[in-house]
Amino acid sequence: MPPVQSAPEVVSELLYPAAPITLRNAVAQEQAGTWTKRPLRGFNWWFGDAFLMIFLWLVLAVVTIGVIGVPESDSWLIIVAQLVPWIALAGFPIALTMLVGNGPRIDLGLRFSWRDIGWGLVYGGLSLLVAIVIGVITTQVAGDFNSAAGEVGQELKSNPAVLIVFALLIGIGAPIVEEIAFRGLIFNSLAKFKMWPLMTVFLSAAIFALFHFEGVRIALLFGIGIVLGLARWHTGSTTTAIVAHMCNNIPGALFLLLSS
Repeated sequence: MPPVQSAPEVVSELLYPAAPITLRNAVAQEQAGTWTKRPLRGFNWWFGDAFLMIFLWLVLAVVTIGVIGVPESDSWLIIVAQLVPWIALAGFPIALTMLVGNGPRIDLGLRFSWRDIGWGLVYGGLSLLVAIVIGVITTQVAGDFNSAAGEVGQELKSNPAVLIVFALLIGIGAPIVEEIAFRGLIFNSLAKFKMWPLMTVFLSAAIFALFHFEGVRIALLFGIGIVLGLARWHTGSTTTAIVAHMCNNIPGALFLLLSS
């Protein structure tokens, strides 16, 4: 699948296969002499930073549970336990690119574009289709299953306020945070090895699937991850992957609310 990025064709040591369109545009402007901000920085962050991000996420998750304990099924502490580790998944890539890169917008491919949003809706529909197909196959093989978020949501029905906030985190928050981490930092870190872009898509999808620690859903998460990776490569924009991820998560979040 060739990318449909609208950025000019430019050659620069700063660029690599499947580089975000925001970086390509910035390089083109710098070469044309129209770039008015600080000079663009090169390869100051790498795949080791992606491993560090996941390690920090794990540390924050463990420390949070160690401090607050295992939250009761209807407790607001469940929201706290969800939010604190996100500091690593979203905060670390943003801070890293600000400190040693060109900022999250340029380095992570974050921008507002109606074209990116439109493609996000397309890929979101595709991700739902992939999830349904793989879900049916998984059910035939392993029996009925639920997601970790779905199981937590079922336990929150006794506290509607917590359930609503949790559903918002699943439908809106998780796609933003996880795409900054996986199609932002991890995808670009892999792409900087200058491998075949499809390999970057597959590897980032595999890391995404394994990260969730849900054995029965690995195939489903891998399939969704591939679609999200294709969305990122196709448009050069992580925003597209965020919108697609939201399309995939929002139906489940609504189901949690409507079934309560």
